[in-house]
Amino acid sequence: MGFFDPPPPPPPAQWSIEAPSSGPYAIGLLFVVVSQVVAVPLCVLAYQFKGGPFWMQYLVGIATAVLPLYVQPALGSYLTEQGWATDMDVLAGRFVGSTTYAFTAFRIFGAAAGGTPKGADADVATWIAYATAAVDPLFDKESGKPIRPSSSAIPNRIRDVLVRLFFLSIVSSISHPHGGFPAKAYATANGGSDAALAVAFVVDGVLVQLMLIFLFLSLLMDVGAMLLLVQNFSVLTPFEKPMFATRSPRDFWGKKWNIQVTTTLKRCVFIPLRKHLGVPTSAAAIATFLSSGLFHEYSSSSPSQSTSSARSPSSSACMRSSPSLRASSRRRLARAGRSRATSLRC
Repeated sequence: MGFFDPPPPPPPAQWSIEAPSSGPYAIGLLFVVVSQVVAVPLCVLAYQFKGGPFWMQYLVGIATAVLPLYVQPALGSYLTEQGWATDMDVLAGRFVGSTTYAFTAFRIFGAAAGGTPKGADADVATWIAYATAAVDPLFDKESGKPIRPSSSAIPNRIRDVLVRLFFLSIVSSISHPHGGFPAKAYATANGGSDAALAVAFVVDGVLVQLMLIFLFLSLLMDVGAMLLLVQNFSVLTPFEKPMFATRSPRDFWGKKWNIQVTTTLKRCVFIPLRKHLGVPTSAAAIATFLSSGLFHEYSSSSPSQSTSSARSPSSSACMRSSPSLRASSRRRLARAGRSRATSLRC
């Protein structure tokens, strides 16, 4: 649906806030558990090759990236055939599971290239915690010892999860009845001048759809962070208030938005290319940009299936079920890659 096409039918007169459906999150958790079952033995194997021929760790990393291309579709088909999950639930699960595999593969590649943080491979348990994490555990740069969290870290993270769920419910409940374009629907209902539609385009694209993506991704990373906090690891802050403390597009994409991805690509791709292979900065930045594109395409890949069975506004919006949201996400990812490539050169 193009932006200037007629909006979808108006919603019922009675508007209400709907809590996020538990289905996508429950199935997502199942996919994460399966990804850990697959990834942990591969991480142990990669650890055994520590100090050996680098290409052996690269082979393990390739296996980590390739196996989910077979495991996840099989799991998704089984769940839908048994009636235990909808297509949208499986889409959520595949997104979360693919991200787990992708981070693990990149960290194994980084280990092969000497890009593992000091202390992250001190023993096999620490290495597994680092390699399979949704958010980087932090280590002291001098001693290599894990940085321990404060006593308030877990309560604060629980608070963050509840706040994100609350705002996710509100924003998705506003967005979903209008197919992801509430401002456009409002502008059209009140005359629909070109100026009003242009303003609505910005509101829908920045304040609605980008906010949904931010809330969903940060919620997932908060949950992953809590799993590390209970193991007594401090964690990287994956988002630095990108929606409210940004001074420029470069600041947004390079320093505020999804710092976890930026950090992983810089450590596992850019620095090894520059430091160990002597690749020119510009070429290393381009390679990092291409790796970012592959990472996002890999993590966002989904089976070719209908999304008409989505059960809630939040799952529909946050799983990128509408073509317009997927398209806008791809455009933002392209801009993010360009900004991150620029920030890496700094």
